[in-house]
Amino acid sequence: MPPSSAPQDANCAPSVHDQSKTPSAQPSDSSSKSQDTMNSSSASSSASGPTHPPELAPTVDLVHHVLLPVGQPDEPYVDIDAHNKRLCGLFEFSIQQLDFSTGQVLDKEGRPSQADMYFRPVSPQKMQAWLDESKPFNHRYDFDAIDCGYTREHRAQLAGDSFAHTIDTHVQDSADASNRGAMPTHTTWASVGTPRVKLLFRVNGVSDWRIHFVYRQFPEPIKCVTRRDKANPEKPHVVISLSEGARLKDGILCTSELTTLLYYVADSSVSAVEKRHVIYPAMVVTASCDTVRLTQAIWNVKTGQIEIRMSPILEFPNGLWKNKTQYLSLLGWVLSDPIGKTK
Repeated sequence: MPPSSAPQDANCAPSVHDQSKTPSAQPSDSSSKSQDTMNSSSASSSASGPTHPPELAPTVDLVHHVLLPVGQPDEPYVDIDAHNKRLCGLFEFSIQQLDFSTGQVLDKEGRPSQADMYFRPVSPQKMQAWLDESKPFNHRYDFDAIDCGYTREHRAQLAGDSFAHTIDTHVQDSADASNRGAMPTHTTWASVGTPRVKLLFRVNGVSDWRIHFVYRQFPEPIKCVTRRDKANPEKPHVVISLSEGARLKDGILCTSELTTLLYYVADSSVSAVEKRHVIYPAMVVTASCDTVRLTQAIWNVKTGQIEIRMSPILEFPNGLWKNKTQYLSLLGWVLSDPIGKTK
């Protein structure tokens, strides 16, 4: 059922189209056009009707009814069933298992399903060859363990901070000034900066978390994104890294993960307003202490379905290189091929 035509009752959130004012998040620094469109899409209504373009109506509903309520509670974990009940079919979440090795969605018995893939990971073998070529460090750089002077939650987030920066350096940089990193050499991914506003993270309270790097697709390989560079409108895929103060739990989404995924599928729909898609895929790499997880959101604009795909929690208790294949696989996910039919 399309978001704009969902049934309403006294216990369900009304469509934002008739609201006098619709709050929204601001998108990332990567596109001033995207920022202007998102702002206008959620402007107040007047007697002449809403000011946002009609094609952005599902995005406005997503921001108003899903993103903002999800991000409000000061709780580290999300109750998906409660949100589905609250939304009454306007939008609907489903949770799926993601095979970390293959990228396939698994059914309830753990077998590969027929669900479409939107991110195809680079193999560990190819990732190793790319690192041998780019040589991002002269030694095997690892993330920093934080073990004193902070609360448990702050330690977990700080270690996650280091983890996210280590991943970014391995995929983007080269120790040789005449060389380029694996990302700009072999892929069309590029870092586009992070949001300026604090909507997407809190630095105090129970649920400390922070976004670090956002990668989008461009028409050709690019080393450093400028304001003149435009993301590829044919590829709405986005990859985000974040650090989380709460410990990751199997099968349970963190508030940080779901808020970030929702924000960036909405941002993708605004950025591609001239090239509309039906499917908007986003993937988050979440680091907490010495653990990491992949979560994906696949938003279907026509049906209102938001499919969440979660990988198992990956553990690195002795550092990244003690489990080399697992870490190379993780890097391969960051540089994954954006695939799947989105229109």
